[in-house]
Amino acid sequence: MFLPQIKSIEKHIINNLNNPKVHASLVYVFNHFADEDLLHNYGHTKILTAIYLNNLYKHKSVRYLCIHLNIDNKTLLHYRKLYVSLFAKHYLNLSTISNIDLLRLFKELTELSYNSVDTKNLR
Repeated sequence: MFLPQIKSIEKHIINNLNNPKVHASLVYVFNHFADEDLLHNYGHTKILTAIYLNNLYKHKSVRYLCIHLNIDNKTLLHYRKLYVSLFAKHYLNLSTISNIDLLRLFKELTELSYNSVDTKNLR
């Protein structure tokens, strides 16, 4: 079974931030991890901001983020999977998340991206 890479899903989220449902789901993720930051001082908000709001992939790589935040790649990948899973859970209105749901999220975000590009080209 094909499973999309986390980076591909993240890019689609970034490209569709103007969509109200995508935006609301990302705000949900930010709020969830902001609470964890207050309790445990993990720095999730800083990572989320770098990836989604500062559009990390436009200018830098994941390796750069690891160095900049002084975090190892394995831990960062684990966090990114958590962010995408929580996003999918909210976006798809699920109680639990599976690999099939991540595939479904990727499909929906890809369609949203293509529809957005088609709409822009019509103007």
